[in-house]
Amino acid sequence: AFGEPPEFHGAKAYDGARILIQALRDSDLATGRALADAIRSVKFTGLLGPFRFNDEGVGIQSTRIATITAGRVVALS
Repeated sequence: AFGEPPEFHGAKAYDGARILIQALRDSDLATGRALADAIRSVKFTGLLGPFRFNDEGVGIQSTRIATITAGRVVALS
């Protein structure tokens, strides 16, 4: 929209907020350890791809960035 390639920060913040909101809903507004556990249990497909937290706490295994040009998705290199 602004003639610049997309950046990660907005997408990461959006996905992070969605995961936190889902965890708060799932845990009935838990805090502390219960909220951390609820966050790790969220399964979510966001702007950066699918989130599935593993035993090390990594939530996203890979991501792809693209733009839409003339109605087609074009991967950025």
